[in-house]
Amino acid sequence: MLNTPPPNSSRHPGGAHVSTSQANPRRRLSRNFSLLVQALITRLFTDGAITIDEFNHYCERLRDICQRRKEA
Repeated sequence: MLNTPPPNSSRHPGGAHVSTSQANPRRRLSRNFSLLVQALITRLFTDGAITIDEFNHYCERLRDICQRRKEA
């Protein structure tokens, strides 16, 4: 029973069990960061702190950054 992997895991080549939800924490962190920035941009726009042009500019920059990360 002790050698049974957790239900949400995969076998690591070295023999250790690695949870698939933790296999690439950097990618998950990147995704969470992108969502946080998106929420911040939206909040600034809805609060009137930035104009529609600034909103579009920041959204485009965020899209470009996310696309580059996907390609890397």
